[in-house]
Amino acid sequence: MFHTHTHRRVSDQPVRRRQLLRAVSAGAVFSTVGCLGDGTDGGTEEPPTTPRRSTAETAAETSATDLTTTTQEQSETPPAGDSEAATPTPSVAERGLPSDICQKEQQRPGEQNIAAIVDPAFADDWQDHEVSTQYTTGTAGELADDAVVIGLTHDDSARAYPLSVVWWHEIVNDTFGRPTLVTYCPLCRSGMVAERTVAGDPTLFNVTELLWTPSGVAVEDSVAQNRTFGVGIDDTDHEILDRGNLVLADAATGSFWSQLLARAICGPRRGDTLRVLPSRTARWSDWREEFPDTDVLLPPPHSDTSII
Repeated sequence: MFHTHTHRRVSDQPVRRRQLLRAVSAGAVFSTVGCLGDGTDGGTEEPPTTPRRSTAETAAETSATDLTTTTQEQSETPPAGDSEAATPTPSVAERGLPSDICQKEQQRPGEQNIAAIVDPAFADDWQDHEVSTQYTTGTAGELADDAVVIGLTHDDSARAYPLSVVWWHEIVNDTFGRPTLVTYCPLCRSGMVAERTVAGDPTLFNVTELLWTPSGVAVEDSVAQNRTFGVGIDDTDHEILDRGNLVLADAATGSFWSQLLARAICGPRRGDTLRVLPSRTARWSDWREEFPDTDVLLPPPHSDTSII
């Protein structure tokens, strides 16, 4: 059974820094390093080592919000008036943490940088494909029946993106009927699927390695409009956590984009929004039952990645 996501947010704990997700050896747990210096739990999640059946076979569908692209958001425009004391309204970037995010630079490429998927490969299953245990949640090399996937449909086609893959790469640049962007922030447990276009033209997105926490009001607005959805490695409907959020950069202009807001917060496209696409979260067995001809994303090295 599919149901609509109920979005929830918890604890307002600002995040200033993040350690990189590191490759793990066979059998290691999925983990993220949480808030450094704030004394909170880092949010480590351990995937099941053997397939487990959920007593509630759920999958949630986020409704599409047909967001029109704007060139500048009104709140970033200085207020009109005759008062000499009038000051410009802070930009969205300045209202979040860190407020100087637009002065930051993308981290230089390195071995341990998070590499976005830029040339995804698909199959009808993971069988007959060698898959690293880094990406599995059940028997080595297999996509377990209860593995969580982000699902998309277009016309009569369906495609699934296992969260165990998107967890590690955070961005999948795909083309599925249209330029498609699938994103996930492991720290916030937030997903966002959108058209992979900037100013109407397709482009690639990459992981900046920066984190930025939007203001609470901005996040609530984004969630209310179904731009983002909460999902966990073993939970199709997870709370969206108020932590440092994934910052994307587009290859066309170098603008920084907030994943939670689906909006450019810095650079030439500041104020633009991405057109969010409808998506679902589901157990792999449920998704495959409803869409028996679905494709499923294969993890690297079958899919190619890039850090810039």
